[in-house]
Amino acid sequence: MKLLRLILHGFKSFADRTEISFAGGITMIVGPNGCGKSNISDAVRWVLGEQNVRNLRGQKAEDIIFAGSASRKAKNGAEVTMVLDNTARELPLDTAEVSVTRRVLRSGDSEFFINQRACRLKDIQDLFAAVGLGRGSLAIIGQNRVDQVLSARPEERRLIFEEVAGISRYRMRKEEGLGKLRRTEENMDRVKDLMAVLEEQLGPMAAAAEKAHTFGALLKERQAAEATASLLKLSSVRRMLARYETEHRTMAGEKQEWDTKLSVLDAERASMEAAAADREEAYRAAASEAMTKQREMDRIDGDYRVQESSRRHGAEEMDRLRRLAASYGEAAAEAEAALAAASEEKKACRASMTEARKALADAETAWAAAQHQLDEASASHRQKLEEIREKTGKRERLSEALRHAAEETERLARSLHTAEAAVSEAADARKKAESSLTALDAEERSRSARMAELEEKGRRDSAALKDGQKRSFSLLNAWNEARSRQVQLASQREYLMKAEKEYASFSNASRTVLQADMPWQSGIRGALGELLQVPAAYTEAAEAVLGGTVSYIVTDTAETAGEIIQWMKRRNAGRTTFYPLDAMHPRFSDALEREAVQEPGVLGIAADLFGCAPGIEDLKKVLLGRVLIAEDLDTARRIARKYRYRLSLVTLDGQILRPGGSMTGGSMRKRANTFFGRKQEIAGLSERAAQAEKEAAHLAAERKAQEEMNASLSDSLSRSRESWQALHVEAAAAQGRREGLARELAAASAAEKKAQAETEQARTAQAEMAKRTAALQAELAALGDIPDAPVETEMQQLREEADRAGTAVSDCRVRLARAEETLQRACDREKERRETLDAETEGRRQAEEALAGRQAEDEKTAAAMEALSRQYETVRAAQKAAADRRDALQNEMDQVAIRRSESDRLRREAQEAANGLDRKLAERELRIEEQQRLEKEELARLQLAGLTEASAEALRMPGNMPEIQRRLAGLKEKIDALGPVNPNAEAEYALERERLQSYQTQVEDLEKAREGLEKVIHGIDEAMASHFMEAFGRINEEFNRIMQLMFRGGRGRLVLTAPDDPLSSGVELYLELPGKKRQPLTLMSGGERALTVIALLISFLAYRPAPFCFVDEIDAALDDANVERFSRMMEEYKKKAQFIVITHRKKTMEYADTLQGVTMGEKGVSALVTVRMEDYIKED
Repeated sequence: MKLLRLILHGFKSFADRTEISFAGGITMIVGPNGCGKSNISDAVRWVLGEQNVRNLRGQKAEDIIFAGSASRKAKNGAEVTMVLDNTARELPLDTAEVSVTRRVLRSGDSEFFINQRACRLKDIQDLFAAVGLGRGSLAIIGQNRVDQVLSARPEERRLIFEEVAGISRYRMRKEEGLGKLRRTEENMDRVKDLMAVLEEQLGPMAAAAEKAHTFGALLKERQAAEATASLLKLSSVRRMLARYETEHRTMAGEKQEWDTKLSVLDAERASMEAAAADREEAYRAAASEAMTKQREMDRIDGDYRVQESSRRHGAEEMDRLRRLAASYGEAAAEAEAALAAASEEKKACRASMTEARKALADAETAWAAAQHQLDEASASHRQKLEEIREKTGKRERLSEALRHAAEETERLARSLHTAEAAVSEAADARKKAESSLTALDAEERSRSARMAELEEKGRRDSAALKDGQKRSFSLLNAWNEARSRQVQLASQREYLMKAEKEYASFSNASRTVLQADMPWQSGIRGALGELLQVPAAYTEAAEAVLGGTVSYIVTDTAETAGEIIQWMKRRNAGRTTFYPLDAMHPRFSDALEREAVQEPGVLGIAADLFGCAPGIEDLKKVLLGRVLIAEDLDTARRIARKYRYRLSLVTLDGQILRPGGSMTGGSMRKRANTFFGRKQEIAGLSERAAQAEKEAAHLAAERKAQEEMNASLSDSLSRSRESWQALHVEAAAAQGRREGLARELAAASAAEKKAQAETEQARTAQAEMAKRTAALQAELAALGDIPDAPVETEMQQLREEADRAGTAVSDCRVRLARAEETLQRACDREKERRETLDAETEGRRQAEEALAGRQAEDEKTAAAMEALSRQYETVRAAQKAAADRRDALQNEMDQVAIRRSESDRLRREAQEAANGLDRKLAERELRIEEQQRLEKEELARLQLAGLTEASAEALRMPGNMPEIQRRLAGLKEKIDALGPVNPNAEAEYALERERLQSYQTQVEDLEKAREGLEKVIHGIDEAMASHFMEAFGRINEEFNRIMQLMFRGGRGRLVLTAPDDPLSSGVELYLELPGKKRQPLTLMSGGERALTVIALLISFLAYRPAPFCFVDEIDAALDDANVERFSRMMEEYKKKAQFIVITHRKKTMEYADTLQGVTMGEKGVSALVTVRMEDYIKED
C-alpha cells in the first residue's frame, strides 16, 4: 500500500484545487521558505484525523482555511482528499483504491468520507490503526515532532510503540469492553439497591398479609350487612318515588289546561297585533303623504316669494332705466351744441393761418436781399482777419501746451503722492503679514502641545479600555460559568422534580391512583411521603423506618379508599395500601418510649421529630409514635438491651432494631434514589441554583458596570480622537492660512518695491515736465503782440439789417405754426364733441331697449305668480285630506292598544297560574330525581360492592334497619381494632417476592456477563502484552544496530520503565555516543537529536513498514556527512516504504526519484511544479 494522490482545496495557502501525485520510492518536496511546503504535511496529518489545531501550527479551527490574499477572497471551507493504493487489500475494503476525505466549513461543521461515503472520525481512525498510521505514529514527522518524541514522558512515548506494534486497535477494543463492564457493574448496583429495598419491605409485608386475611373475613360480613341495608333503603325510596310520580301526573293535567288558555290568548293577541300593524302602516302612509304635501306647499310658497321679490326688483330696475334714458337725452343735446361751437372755431383758425402764410412770404424776400449785401462785405473782411487768426492760433496752441504741461505737472505730482502712499500701504501690509505669521507660529506651538496631550490621554484611555475589555471578557467567562452551573443545577433539580412528580419511588399501583382523574380524587390527601416533613438530619432514618410505606395513599375516609380499591379491581391496576384518616387513631401508650427518650444518645421519638401536613397528626403518631431515633448502632443496641428489646429503634444512618431483638441494616441507597433523600437533594439544588443565579446576577451587574466604564472610556477615547482630529484639521487650516499669509507677505513686499520704483519714475517725469514748461514759456514770449482786428461798423450795420429781416421771418414762422396748432386743436375738439354725441345717443338707445325687456319679464313673472297661487290651493286641499285620514287612523290605533292591554292582563294572570304549576311540577320532579338518585346510589353501592339486586337478596340478613345499623357498628369496631390494614397485602407480598426472585436472576445474569467481559479483557491484555513485547524486543535490537551505523559507533538502548507491567510501562531512551558519556537527551545537539529520531523511525520501518513515511525538514540540523548517511538509509528502505521528504538540502535532493516544487507566484497562494527525475534523465 502506498500514497497515490493528495488533493487540497482551500487548505491553508492552497487556495485552488491542487492535486499532488506521489510515485513509489522517494519524493522530495522543495521550495523557498514560506511557500507552503509544510502545509502538505499538515494536510496529511489533518485528513488522518488530527484534532489538535496546534499540532497543525494553528490557533483555532479557521486557521486551516485559506484566509484570502491581496487579490483573493477568503474561502468558506477547506477540503483534503488522500487516495491510497489498496491492491493488496491491506485495508479492510474491497476496492483497489481507498480515498479518505475531510471537509471543514467556517461555520464549524465538519464532514468525513471514505470512498465518497459519509462516515465518522472514529471510522477513519479505526481504518488506519491496523496499518501503522494511528494518532501516535512516527510515519509523519513534522518540524516540531523531533523535540516532541525526545522530550515526551515515557508513558507518552509508549503510544508510538503501540502504533508500531499494531496493538492500538486492541486498546480501543479493551476500552469498549471496560465501558461495557462499567455499565454492567452500574446496572448490578442499581438492581442490588432495588433488592435491598424489597428485602426491607418483605418483613412488614408478611405481617400485613396475615392481618389482611382477618380483615377480609370481616369485610365479607360487613358486605352482607351493607347489602341488607341497601335493600331496605331501596324499598323505602321506591315507595316515595311512586307517590311523587302520581302527584306529578295530576299537576301536569292542570298545567295542560292553562297552556291551552294561553294559546287562545296568544292567538287573539297575534290577531290584534296584525290589525295594529295594518293600521300603523296606513297611519305611517297618511302621515307621510300629509308631510309630503306640507313640504310641497312650503316649496310653492317659497317659489311665490321668490317671484314676488324678482318682480319688485324688476320694477326698481325699470325706474332706473327710465331715469338713465332721460339723462342720456340731456347729455346728447349738450354735446350737439358743443359740436356746433367747435365747427365755428375751426373756421376762424383757418382764416388766421392764411394771413400768417402771406406775412411769412414777404419777410423771407426782405431777408434774402439783406443777406446778399452782407456776403459781399464779409469777403474783404475775412482776408484781413486771416493773418490775425494765424498768430492768435499759434499763441493759443502754445497756451494750450502750457496748460497741458501744467496739468501733466499736477498729474505727476498726484502720481508721486499716490506712489508714496502705496509705498507706505505696502509696508503696512508687509508688517501686518509678518505679525500674523508670528501669531500663527504661537498658535501652532499651543496646538502641538494640546495634540501631544490628547495623544498621551488617548494612549492612557486606550490602555485602560484594553484592560477593561479584558476584565469584561473575564467577567463574561465567569458569568458563563455561573450560568452553566445554574443551568446544570436547574437541570438536575428539574430531573429530580420530574422523578418526584412522576412518583418514581412509588409502586405502579400508587402512581396509577395518584395520577388518575376521577371524582374520588378529591378524597385523596396524597401519598404518605408527601405529607410528612422530615428534617435533613433524619433523612436516612426516615427512609429506613418507613420503607415502602412512603408510597401508601392517605384518604379522608374508608369509603373513599373502598371506591378506589373497586376502581383498581375493575382496571386491573394492581394493589396498594390506603390509610383512611377516619380510621387512624392511636390506641397505645407511649410511656415506655417517653422514658427511653431521656437516655443519652436518643434524639427523640420520630413522631415528635418529623413534621406533617394538617390533619394527619394521628396517622403520624400511629406509624411513628413508638419509633425512637438513636445516634448510632451502639447506642441503639444499648437502649434495646436496657429495655429488654421492647422498643423499636432506628439510627441516623438507617440501621433498625425491632421489638424482640431483630436487626435490619447495611448500606443505604444513594440519596437521589430515595424519596426523602430526593427531596433534600432538590432543596439543596434549589439553594445552590439560587446562589449560582445570585452570583450570575452579581457578575452580570459587575460586567454591566465594567461595560459602562468601557463605554465611557470608549466615548472619552472617541472624544479625544475627535478633538485631536479637529486640532489636526485646524492645523491644516492654519497651514493654509500660513501659506496665504506667506503669499500676502510676498505680494506686499513686491508691491512695496513696485511702488518705490513708480515713485522714482514719477519724480523723473516731473523733472522732465518742468524743463518742457520752461521751453514753451520762452517760445510764447518770442511770439510778441498780435495786431487789432479791422473796424467792422459797416459790416455790423449790414449784419443788423440781415438779423432784423431774419427775425421778422422767424416771427412769421412762429405765427404760422401757432395758427396751424390752433387749427389742429379745433379739429380735435370737433372730433371729441362728435364722439361724445354718438356715445350719448347709443347709451339712450340701450337704456330704452333694456327697459322694454324688463317690462316683458315683469309680465311673465306676474303670470308665474298667478299659476303658483292656483297650485298652492290645490296642494293645500290634498294635505288637509291626508291629515284627516291620519287623525282617524290614530283614533283606531288607540282603540286597538286598549284591547291589547286587556288581553295582556288576562295572559299575565294565566301565565302566573301556569308558572305556579311549573314550580310545583319542578319541585315534584326534583323530589322524583332525588328519589331516583337515592335509588341509583343504592344500586351503585351494590354494584361497587360487586353485587346485583338479586345477589344482594341472597346475602340478605334478617332484621330491620336499626338492627342492621347496630350490626354494622359492631363490625366497624372490630375492623378498627385491627388498626391500619392493607387489603392488598397478600397479593403485594406475593408480587414483591416474585420481583425479588426476578432481581436475583438479573444479578446472576449480570455477574455472568461481568465474568465474560473480564475474560475478554484479560485475553486482550495478554495479546497486547505479547505483541508489544515482541515488537519492543525487535525494535530495540534494530535501534541499537542503526544507531551504531548512524553515529559510527556508540550504542542505543530502549528500556521499559516498568518491565513487570508491559501494558502500562513507559519507554525510556538511553544513548551512549562515540567518545562521550551517557547524557540526557535534552543536552544533545540538534543534529544528534534528529539522527536519534531517524534511527528510531528506521527501526520502526524495519519491524513493520508503514505505507508511507512523511518527514518535514528532519535533515535541517544535519551536516553533509550525516545527510549522506540519512539519504542512503532511505535509499536502502525505499523498497519497503514510500518516503516523502520536505527538505532544503541539495544533498538530500540528489536521492529523489520525484521532485515536487512548491512556489508562491501569487502572494499568499501556493502552487505546484512536478519533476520526475527518470523522465529528465531519459530526455537528457
